[in-house]
Amino acid sequence: IVRGARAIRIGEVPAVILPGLSCTSRFDDHDVLRGEEVAAAGLLQEIGSDALLLSVPGQHGKWIELTGGAVARFHTSMTVELHRVLAQGSILAPLMQAPPQDGEPFRLGVARAAEGGGLGRLLFSARSAVLARRFSEADAGAYLWGLLIGADVRENLARHLPCFVTGAPEDQRLPDGAAWGSM
Repeated sequence: IVRGARAIRIGEVPAVILPGLSCTSRFDDHDVLRGEEVAAAGLLQEIGSDALLLSVPGQHGKWIELTGGAVARFHTSMTVELHRVLAQGSILAPLMQAPPQDGEPFRLGVARAAEGGGLGRLLFSARSAVLARRFSEADAGAYLWGLLIGADVRENLARHLPCFVTGAPEDQRLPDGAAWGSM
């Protein structure tokens, strides 16, 4: 990152443009970082740990492995975008109209996904639970969000590395729901 940094001026203001990164993930997929490396560099400076995992949630969330003071590899997960697609155009959309809330249904979704299993089957289980009156529609929406997050976390926390998550308080979020990028 440092070798690719470029100092510029915007009018009278000095600025530095960082290059972003690309890699082949542990899944053998090509991937890119375009800004999230700044959070990784900040965490490395703050923590100074030898090996850790950084989660940068967002529309296309990033999971960044940091080893030996550098970004070792990373991959992208479409968890937030997948939630939006399901909420806008799937058979599950009617269950996803209310904003998801933390609580028992959400935590049950996280736990179910953490156990493993096909995400398609797990997602459909929300609809079946409503039909069987195990959940209200509002609870099913929270459960669905828990399933998506739980599946993402399960895949990544199996690495057994200390994990840090970026974010910002709710009142510091941008209008589209993205965080300002504070730790």
